[in-house]
Amino acid sequence: MSPDQAARGFESEGRWDQALASWSVWEPVPPGELYCATCWRYARGRKEYHIGICLERLGEPEAAKELYWKALGILQTDEALECARRLLDLHQSTGTIIELRQKVSALMPKARETEAYQWLTGSIRESQSATFLDEAKVIEIARKEIESRESWGDKARYEARREGEEWHILILRVDHSPDGKEVFTPGGQRLVIVDGQGKVIRYLLGR
Repeated sequence: MSPDQAARGFESEGRWDQALASWSVWEPVPPGELYCATCWRYARGRKEYHIGICLERLGEPEAAKELYWKALGILQTDEALECARRLLDLHQSTGTIIELRQKVSALMPKARETEAYQWLTGSIRESQSATFLDEAKVIEIARKEIESRESWGDKARYEARREGEEWHILILRVDHSPDGKEVFTPGGQRLVIVDGQGKVIRYLLGR
């Protein structure tokens, strides 16, 4: 039994460590009598795709994403679409849809004409539309963040502005003097940066 046949058997049994080991040692026959150069390239793409599946199952999403991306540029038809779906799912689960969109946008126009890339482009657009953020939503995200970190969340004032694909929310601690006037407390300034998926990516202390 060849290593690739053994690897598929291990996959069907959920033995991902062994499947990974088998795929890693398997090399398709070099171009020649049995394989043309195109067939050899496709075989390499399938190897990278299956290694990516193993790594995803073994809890290594970043490595899996890189292999899916490489394989996507090689595979065709149904295999390419399945690879695109896995790639999208991983980026959604890790909150990195913007990164994926940037990689797809950076491709040459002709490369983006394939069915798999067109599907991926449309799915990314739908995903981002579904999670559209407005000022009220990002302020609510920032409010939850400040209340989880500071004791004065109930005294906060929020100012949100869009910066490219990010939202920057300035948070000011506002106290009141005995006569009721607002007092901005020294050291009570924070900046929360939220990405396009609503994830807090930075929390900065201000003056």
